[in-house]
Amino acid sequence: MSKSYDKVKKRLEELLADEESEVRRYVDLAQKASDLKIKNALKTIAEDTIVHYYVLKGLLEAIREIEMLRRRLIEQQGEARLEDIASSLLGHEKMESLIEAAYLDLLDLVDIGSMKAVLKALSNEEEKHAKLIEHILEMAGYKKRGKK
Repeated sequence: MSKSYDKVKKRLEELLADEESEVRRYVDLAQKASDLKIKNALKTIAEDTIVHYYVLKGLLEAIREIEMLRRRLIEQQGEARLEDIASSLLGHEKMESLIEAAYLDLLDLVDIGSMKAVLKALSNEEEKHAKLIEHILEMAGYKKRGKK
């Protein structure tokens, strides 16, 4: 990846350390608070911060995986025909839509705002994936709901 991703990784690592210390701070304060409203507000901040920590950790891991993927893709020469790729993708746009719906279903089950935001973003990505697969299928001559 580019040098800008090196900066991104460095900054994510710094933010990860910050979020980790913030989690400890908010949990500690929530445990010490005697006022229930204050305790609940601090608990909410701590829960969101835990989500932030793990999202950042996941983003760092994802960037590393993407770097490896991009290197492999640069090194390898493709050999599969569009028709073969499209044939392998048949039904996957439906799977992406099902995964999108599953993320949306989870929104009703969680009460942590930052987790809801991440689930919504993941749902949007799955919708994008379904559209990209539909586009590949159309390029290969498949129409929605079956071939030509």
